Amino acid sequence: MRLSLLYVVLAVLMFASGVLAQSQYHAPGIKPDKIITFKEVPSGEPLELHVFLPDNKVPDTPVPVVVLFFGGGWTHGNPDQMYGQCDYFAKRGLVAISPRYRTSGSHGTTVYACIEDGKSAIRWVREHAGEFGIDPDKIAVGGASAGGYVAAAAGTVTGFDAPGEKWFVSAAPNAMILFNPAVNMYTPNIQKRVGAAPFWISPLHQVRPDLPPTIIFHGTKDTSVPHAESVKFRDAMQAVGNTCELHSWEGLGHGFFRWDRDPAIFSETLKLADEFLQGLGWL
Repeated sequence: MRLSLLYVVLAVLMFASGVLAQSQYHAPGIKPDKIITFKEVPSGEPLELHVFLPDNKVPDTPVPVVVLFFGGGWTHGNPDQMYGQCDYFAKRGLVAISPRYRTSGSHGTTVYACIEDGKSAIRWVREHAGEFGIDPDKIAVGGASAGGYVAAAAGTVTGFDAPGEKWFVSAAPNAMILFNPAVNMYTPNIQKRVGAAPFWISPLHQVRPDLPPTIIFHGTKDTSVPHAESVKFRDAMQAVGNTCELHSWEGLGHGFFRWDRDPAIFSETLKLADEFLQGLGWL
């Protein structure tokens, strides 16, 4: 009897831990409609796009897409981190995608592979836009922390395209939605993680006119990615005529926008992102 009771307790604990793991970044039960391979890395391992299809899509009417990259300091992370945001945008009528990209923990790679994979994902989405009813001229990219960096690098950094890809298909996004993004590769915390960071892969140092309109969300007490760097990025973008708005949350730290931290703030950031896309005429 005691053994049976032990099995029951273990089963409950295993179920509970599974629910908690699933709901760490988003409400339980959220899953993509499709998982599609967009690239095979040199080891032969596939990288996938986790695709959320829009609710009530009008046939033969292309819609915008939001491509969101997970965070994890370029060392770890999974696409499910952005499922909550993807689910929201799909319910608003957009296609939403969370790609897998290589990290040092998963593939022993450096930040350069992250840039390359981010561009590969965007290029694949644009090339296959017709298959998913996507408007290839309305691709927004975004992400959290290191994922925000991958998105910002796609929008600012030139080069670092994967060998053998159709480079004539642009990997440049049309808008950026960034959650406490790493935009300055020369800050001490980032230097510790990525080592020597050349000028040409630092989004802040690659700002120039005609970059995609951008919205940034950041907590003022972020000790992982300083809020001041987002201020510098916004100011640099605006100084050369680009659209860039920064929304700051006083006293909050890194990852403040996550569903498990505060569902109300999670919803607030998405409402602001929604208004940003409405301002572009995408919603």
